Amino acid sequence: MIYSKWTLSRSLDRTRATYILSGFGIFIISAILLGAVLPGITERDVTSDYAFFLAIVPVATTSYAMLRHRLLDVRVAMRKGLAYIVTLIFFGLPIAMLQLLSWDHFSGNPSAQKALSLGITVGAVFVSPLVLRTASKLANRIFMAGLYDDVSLLHHVSSIFSHTSNLREGIAEAAIRVCKTLNLSSLLVILPDRVTLGRGNWIMGAVWRDGELREVQSTSTESSPLYEPLDKPMILEDRPWPEEENISRVRELHELGLTALFPLAGPSGAQGLLAVGNKLSGGALDPLDLEFLRGFAERAGMYVENYILSARLLAQFEELMKVKEELEQSHRFKSDIIAVTSHELRTPLTILAGFAYMLRDHYHRFTDIERKQYLEYIISACERLKSILDQFLTVSFFQEGRSKVRIEDVSVSEVIDEVFACFAPEQRERLSKKMPHPVPMVRADRSYLVLMMRNLVENALRFSPADSPVLVDVERRDQDVFISVKDFGVGIEPSDAQVIFQPFTRLEETDKHHQGMGLGLYIVRLIAELLGTEVNLESSPGRGTTFFFALPVSEGK
Repeated sequence: MIYSKWTLSRSLDRTRATYILSGFGIFIISAILLGAVLPGITERDVTSDYAFFLAIVPVATTSYAMLRHRLLDVRVAMRKGLAYIVTLIFFGLPIAMLQLLSWDHFSGNPSAQKALSLGITVGAVFVSPLVLRTASKLANRIFMAGLYDDVSLLHHVSSIFSHTSNLREGIAEAAIRVCKTLNLSSLLVILPDRVTLGRGNWIMGAVWRDGELREVQSTSTESSPLYEPLDKPMILEDRPWPEEENISRVRELHELGLTALFPLAGPSGAQGLLAVGNKLSGGALDPLDLEFLRGFAERAGMYVENYILSARLLAQFEELMKVKEELEQSHRFKSDIIAVTSHELRTPLTILAGFAYMLRDHYHRFTDIERKQYLEYIISACERLKSILDQFLTVSFFQEGRSKVRIEDVSVSEVIDEVFACFAPEQRERLSKKMPHPVPMVRADRSYLVLMMRNLVENALRFSPADSPVLVDVERRDQDVFISVKDFGVGIEPSDAQVIFQPFTRLEETDKHHQGMGLGLYIVRLIAELLGTEVNLESSPGRGTTFFFALPVSEGK
């Protein structure tokens, strides 16, 4: 029956049948030698009583493995047997000899015999595991040295996992070691998108390409049957699974040169798949390979799950830290608002109250010219209050995420003219512009661009002498338009340039007006982020300051 299965089978099934037949052949030959040949030579039937046990036990074990597990690697069994024999010869026999000698030497002292026997037994219990491991290593080198030690290899793989914090690097390093040992064309760990927390399907491992074993670390967003969960191993040469339900997966395996899939199961369930390539020698995966790959999939599953759990905890921790930082920033912002507004609102309110009381109590004492001047002071204070409120509303509008950007073709020339018109006549006299001809159109939101330019120009007017000019320069460079606002004031220290775009930042020593909320450049930064650009500055003490940014040129312009 086994021979028929061997002749009709191929690849993996044929390999299994070969091992079982080899086992039967070895045990039958041993039984013949012990039961017939050796008694005939010695003319003494001293082994026939034991031949039955020597033959029937391995035969029964092989039969059980064939029916229950469908495999038994005789090579492993013989090598393990040799390891036990070596252990018995070099460890068991000396212990037995030591025991006999001690009993003979202390024959008249039963207590000493018992104490010595107990000591030998305890010593043997502690030393025997080390001796057995040493004997196994020796047997691995002497007997069938080409057969790898699956336990040692699995231990080495586990060591790689435990000492590598980067998941992809750990999987790739372990896969390279396994491919070399098992002579595999490829070994890949596949994690679907649901496991990687929405970061795509991860493919990690090793593959032979152009005669070289290379690492694989890639991400895919495409759908594939290989990313679907699997409950039990799928081996192409073994057909315990319904092929009709796995046609697409089998086709994918053939196309990619894979021969088996193992579920990557962690403590909480399936994490992904272990995809195994063909043997480079053209043979099939033998039982030892399958047993090792099952163990490898289990260790990799635990490694992946630990990594994913750590990544989730880290992401939650970072999210909590971000919320904490936002709360602290909000608290600081409120504190700054209270501090700045209490200072900035006091001046215009004092002006309003003072001149209002004067006009109420002493209206008839003042001339028409004085009354008009006092009313101008009141109007200026009201405008100052309105400006403060406008800045607060603008910042609140941006911070709450209510700003919607409408990108369109915008004329830079019209924007600059509109900005210049916002200032008083005496301020406009200080403003000048330099633009190419023709002036290019840019892609931006017109209203936000006007607000950003107005704040930049107002900042330049504030931090430069009353008689010095402010220049707005427009220059086209390839597909971008660079816009700069330059003043000729005292400049900005390098240390101040790092914080000048933060809210409520004021350079008191250079602000000759001694007023302002310190929100102008902060608003500029918020608008720049909405427009997809960045405002930079060039400055040195005593030589003025230049703020500049770039916007893309409109298509066809």
